[in-house]
Amino acid sequence: MNTTVLALQEEQVLVAVGKSGAQPSVQALYSAPAHGGGMENWEKAIGALWQQHRLPTRGITLVLPDEAVATKTITAPSMPENKLEELVRHEMHPREDQLAAADYVSLGTDAEGRQQLFCAACRKETMEEYLAMTDRLGLRLQSVTVTMAGRLKLLHAMQSMQGKTCIWLCFEGSSVLSLLVENGEYRYSSRSRIFSEPGTVDFGTEMTRDVSGTMQFHTASRSGGTLTDVYYAGCSDDDFEVCLAGIRGLGLKVSRLPECRAFRALPNGERLDDWLGCAETLIRTVLRANKELDLLRSYRRLSRDSKGQTGLLHSFYTPIAVCLVVCAAVWCVFLQMNSSLSHRTDDINDWLNDPTVIEQYNVVSAPVAAQMALGAAQAAGADIGISVTGVAGPTGGDAVRPVGTVYLGAARGDTVYVEKLFVSRPDRALIRARAAQEALVLALRLAQDKVPAATKPLAAADCRDAAALEALNAAFLAE
Repeated sequence: MNTTVLALQEEQVLVAVGKSGAQPSVQALYSAPAHGGGMENWEKAIGALWQQHRLPTRGITLVLPDEAVATKTITAPSMPENKLEELVRHEMHPREDQLAAADYVSLGTDAEGRQQLFCAACRKETMEEYLAMTDRLGLRLQSVTVTMAGRLKLLHAMQSMQGKTCIWLCFEGSSVLSLLVENGEYRYSSRSRIFSEPGTVDFGTEMTRDVSGTMQFHTASRSGGTLTDVYYAGCSDDDFEVCLAGIRGLGLKVSRLPECRAFRALPNGERLDDWLGCAETLIRTVLRANKELDLLRSYRRLSRDSKGQTGLLHSFYTPIAVCLVVCAAVWCVFLQMNSSLSHRTDDINDWLNDPTVIEQYNVVSAPVAAQMALGAAQAAGADIGISVTGVAGPTGGDAVRPVGTVYLGAARGDTVYVEKLFVSRPDRALIRARAAQEALVLALRLAQDKVPAATKPLAAADCRDAAALEALNAAFLAE
């Protein structure tokens, strides 16, 4: 039985008809402009395509636009599939009052045997809008997925990518997806808006900066593998030519994304990279565990659960008097804990709010980062506390602390570890993202009982010792 893939994109609608499998066969490809996207424009474009080409109305896989979904990669211990699905639903819930259809695909396991999962979610209300649109058009959906799920299947189907550390630049309308591949495995992706006209000098500069930012992420991750290549898709060779010099100047080779041998020849000599986001969805059984990411299945389960909530509430109704007693007891415990934590953090807050301290060290400094991390751990009663203080720009820097200077603190037990980070690219969003990433890396190292690299330790007992703080500050300023 044939599968019809319907992909909604920013400027167009793409359709691929064929047989799915490890070696998919694409029988027909169609496209129609959507003039800026949006439900109304997509519906008109789809209706015209189906009427003109008499396309199948059953067995359809819908690929949602990126704007409609949230994605993230999470790490999970080994557990049964039903428990993983429950974990993913919990991780991807935007808020308690906003239900979301969520699903995942496995990316494999790390060195410690933990599972790496790529997760995607779409709000229940948003899903219902897309389902209502396909119902109006008379289309019967068999599944709903996301663009990145197809990218991941394509990556694993391409033998030429095995062991590669490279960057994919996938263009779609006025945006570009930067996908980082490390040792043949998906590592990271980000989508950014393109502000320059393709083919112009500014476009070349913009793409070079994008690649440079991904390179910095790769370097900061310390995950191994030498970055060697940049592959592009969805952009003509003529328009991309202005990017070649800048990217090659970063020490990288540049070429169009190679064809995937898993695909049989596309109709009319079409190139796969011009149909990304659609055709690769036909690939099956490539990702680990042979599991497909399907938000429609999750949505249906979510709808059934929602309908059953009223009955469950009545079945487990608890007497009001018991609830009041329990709540009162919990509230008393909370007040006692809050009072205790307040006393423990008062000293640190007084130190941080002391004008003479800020004048002596500056708010962006190692002593301040150390005190913040220690205070965070004590205030939360946590094993680990992390802190970030820096100059993200675009203004505020000086000769000692230029824009991009960040101090990070990580406290555990009797020691606080401080690290200095400098992001050379004056991009506020990038600086904040790099700082957050490095702070989480520090926390992870401490959680693994490892001493974080490139840090300077300070005993928690010395956090109020003027000589120790001055020595810590001087050590970083001397770098």
